[in-house]
Amino acid sequence: MTRQELPGIFYSDDRPGDEFEVSTAPGPEGWETSYQVTREGADLGSVAVRHTLTGRLSEAYPVGARDLEVEVHTEDPQALWAATHEIFEHDSACRRIVLATNAGDIPAIDFGERAGYRYVVDVEIPGDIELSLLVAEPEWVLKEPRAIETRAGH
Repeated sequence: MTRQELPGIFYSDDRPGDEFEVSTAPGPEGWETSYQVTREGADLGSVAVRHTLTGRLSEAYPVGARDLEVEVHTEDPQALWAATHEIFEHDSACRRIVLATNAGDIPAIDFGERAGYRYVVDVEIPGDIELSLLVAEPEWVLKEPRAIETRAGH
């Protein structure tokens, strides 16, 4: 079963249509960039982005050099979906975009899943903060073999 066949998940690997416009601006404090999303001229909100290595998740999992973390400032999962596509478009070497929610926050996890992210793991970061991590990965990453024996050199 593909993500598109799951009930309630509208995420599409296709690029967002012309009704979506995504623009960039400097991010809020602690974030590098902000992606502002509109649909047919109506403001849907924004998504702030920073490199995971420079943020709170830097020691939470085996972070890749090009991994990015997002902070959502919208109530519309389609805005996150459109911003995610734009982020991958701007950084074609990015392997993973991470959305962190409070651990076990089912509505927040559902929001991420409806935007095309998938739940991966719960982690604890300094300060005894527990988070649930969801990720979006480009198609080229998803096609890579997962078993270590199938990777080059093994």
